[in-house]
Amino acid sequence: SPLFWVDTIGVVFSFGNTPESSYGSPLKFQEPKLMKYRRFSQYYPSMVRCVFSICVPYLPPSSVRMSVSDLVAKLPNFTYQLQLAGGGAEEIVAKSTERLRGFINGLYGGTTPEGKPAFTVSVGLLEENIDNIGQSPLMSKEMTDFYVQEFSRHGLHGPCNWYRTRELNGDDEAVLAKDPFKFPMPAMLLMADQDAALPPWMAMGQEQHFAAGLKMETLTGCSHWAMVQKPAAVNKYIGEFIKGILGDEIKSSL
Repeated sequence: SPLFWVDTIGVVFSFGNTPESSYGSPLKFQEPKLMKYRRFSQYYPSMVRCVFSICVPYLPPSSVRMSVSDLVAKLPNFTYQLQLAGGGAEEIVAKSTERLRGFINGLYGGTTPEGKPAFTVSVGLLEENIDNIGQSPLMSKEMTDFYVQEFSRHGLHGPCNWYRTRELNGDDEAVLAKDPFKFPMPAMLLMADQDAALPPWMAMGQEQHFAAGLKMETLTGCSHWAMVQKPAAVNKYIGEFIKGILGDEIKSSL
């Protein structure tokens, strides 16, 4: 909400920086799925020098409040969100610690010995496969152990709550939708050619929302976890983009 961003601005200025300073570039450039930081760019564009997103195209705010079911009707590739919002995935995972391990490994590319997935965008978590999921190719066993330990404390209810906020977020979006917005700062969007949840076609027509231009690139041989799968390529694109905007203003602290 706007009040959240007032607090965010307070944090920025508590470090003695002006809106034009380079502090806060993580705020400006990181892109969580909630898209809060991109909304920050809409509420306070004068504080943002440039913005980029990895695997998440811009979805303009709508004056029509949409439930998860409404969203899935328009974008079937989001069908998995019905299970996550409805509690089904939580119930499957809560049955044992090993199922939680299977969920984490499966979410990051782990499969059964036969190559069957733990998760699909058309269903969500597949209970029939969850007990036989092997180690993720994208993270070490030690990292998996850590996440299993942490999520074992409270389960998946908190993380899954994000999928239950669509109608609440709609209240904020209705305000923004009254005034059609175009990003006045340079922007970049990196998509992944194997991202089943957010496929590259979702980026079609994005340019119309960016008055200062939108640089678009597609990572090849890459799924939704681009920063883990293709760190060198992602960092190269980010570095070139930021350097092209900030030039000599880039500080070593970044």
